[in-house]
Amino acid sequence: MAYATAAELKFELQADNDTFDTFDDLYDTLVTEASEAIDQYCRRTFVVPGSATVRYFFPTIGGDELYGLPDIASESDLVIAHDSANNGLYTTTLTAATDYVAYTNPLGMITNLVSVNGFGLRASRRPPYKVTARFGWPSVPGPVHRACIILARRYFTRKDSPSGVLGFGDLGAVKLSVVDPDVQALLGSYRDISRLIG
Repeated sequence: MAYATAAELKFELQADNDTFDTFDDLYDTLVTEASEAIDQYCRRTFVVPGSATVRYFFPTIGGDELYGLPDIASESDLVIAHDSANNGLYTTTLTAATDYVAYTNPLGMITNLVSVNGFGLRASRRPPYKVTARFGWPSVPGPVHRACIILARRYFTRKDSPSGVLGFGDLGAVKLSVVDPDVQALLGSYRDISRLIG
């Protein structure tokens, strides 16, 4: 999923000539590539899930939380099941408030799942918890949308400057910066710092 549309990019690049369609396929590719780059930079995805999917997790060393839990768009469809018999069947369904607490942010997203009595230690190499949830964001944040367009525009410009040189001025070559400062500013608060090491 792209965080902006090809039509939005086209409007910004050629608002005065929107019937010119030579680059339409390229615009579609660029917003997709820009979105993938944003995911990599932020170490998270802003995809809006259409339905719940399943992922498997180990508890943290202390057993208080599930290790590496990604963003969950809402509490809708959330189900946590435990492989209590260690046979891969995940037959024990956990109950909210009794077994765990789901912490949410002002957007209604689940940011953490904390056990009431401890998730327990791993008994094998098989993840002991299966989480069914709407992994992702409830909507694409405005700054992420704008960053996608800026980055896609930058990629479009790059086709005319394969060496990174935009042109020459009084002080010599004018080069593209490594990371667009506007993109950095827009995405700064959305980076998952816990995943930046390694």
